[in-house]
Amino acid sequence: NLIEKYLKELKNHPDNQIENIPEFEEGLKALPPIRNAFCHGSWRPMNEEGFTKPYYCTKNGDLWDEPVDAAYLKRVEGAATSLAIEVINSVTVMGWSFPGSGKAGRPIVSPSDTRSKLKN
Repeated sequence: NLIEKYLKELKNHPDNQIENIPEFEEGLKALPPIRNAFCHGSWRPMNEEGFTKPYYCTKNGDLWDEPVDAAYLKRVEGAATSLAIEVINSVTVMGWSFPGSGKAGRPIVSPSDTRSKLKN
């Protein structure tokens, strides 16, 4: 799991600057189920109150049961944005640079790695 690998490296890195790792970890782990429901669910029209529920079933057979409205979407957007910024900052502090950023640091993925994966 990518989140687990990232968190392990973050916790063990001497330059880690995230102050509340348990809260950060909880936030990161909360997003994948929401993302899966939002991206793979079958969306129904909104009801009179402005809510809808995506029809989504997990591999375990659990159904999404949380009503979604515009305010809910805004909260998810805000949480995802904050977590993404924290991940980018933490990776940068650890001396890595994101592909295409042109920033100082070791590249996370080299262009040759990407090309070789495309050929396979």
